Amino acid sequence: MIVYEATKVEFLEDVFHDELVNNICSNYTSKIGKINEREVRSWDNSMQYMYRVLSDQEIPNNAGVAIEFKIPHTSRRVDFLISGRDGEKNSIVIVELKQWESVEVIRGERGDCEDSYESRVGGDNPSVLSGVVVCISHQGLQRECSKRGDGALPLCVFT
Repeated sequence: MIVYEATKVEFLEDVFHDELVNNICSNYTSKIGKINEREVRSWDNSMQYMYRVLSDQEIPNNAGVAIEFKIPHTSRRVDFLISGRDGEKNSIVIVELKQWESVEVIRGERGDCEDSYESRVGGDNPSVLSGVVVCISHQGLQRECSKRGDGALPLCVFT
């Protein structure tokens, strides 16, 4: 399930006309249910940055954009996906959007990799594992899908 999907051009137009967050909220409510106000603020803040990223002329206008993609057979969601083709090869870029105040390395103590990262998201909120670990986890899930024959695509992950 995908809460929002569009081409790069459609995404840029939705952000420019200040319609994107309303579209995400409307789709989220109809597909998932109640929205957390922090999530709405996060979309509002983060999508302005993604607008700048996707304004790059080297990214093809027909590149796909998906927001809040629910990974099948799990409760996990990917914040932002960019999809496209490089010749005959399909590719996906995973972007985990975070509202961090700080981040620190935790050497080999926990997580899905040798080094994990912990971040503070502000106020009295507890520390959380960073998007780096989330993306590594998405990569592991993607490798499992490939092993099962569900189809695999080359991934590039950013936080």
